[in-house]
Amino acid sequence: MSAMDLQAVVSGTQENRVEALRQILDYPLKQRDPEGSRFSFLRPGADEDEAEDTCPISVGFYSELDGLTDSDIKQFLTADEQQREIYGHYTGRIIPSQPVMYLLLPEALTPTPRPKRARGAGLQ
Repeated sequence: MSAMDLQAVVSGTQENRVEALRQILDYPLKQRDPEGSRFSFLRPGADEDEAEDTCPISVGFYSELDGLTDSDIKQFLTADEQQREIYGHYTGRIIPSQPVMYLLLPEALTPTPRPKRARGAGLQ
């Protein structure tokens, strides 16, 4: 994935970010969850008909992930409430025997501040 591809997935509107991911993966089908959840579906395949019967990627955006550390993100996503929401979404909206992959992204990316180097640090 190029830096431009990555930039397209991490910035802009949610709709544009999902579309950028669809284009990068070259998936023919993108759809919002018709039941109104926070998820969109991307489906692989040669065309839309074939894509309907394939394992989707479910893309969801969480404002709760904005600016969290890795350990905070793990703690949030493994909490009972989030597990119920994610697995409930899976069992309630996806064909029961069909596997699915979830891609859970922050709504807005807050750059992690880099440690500042002291002036002249590393120079000898």
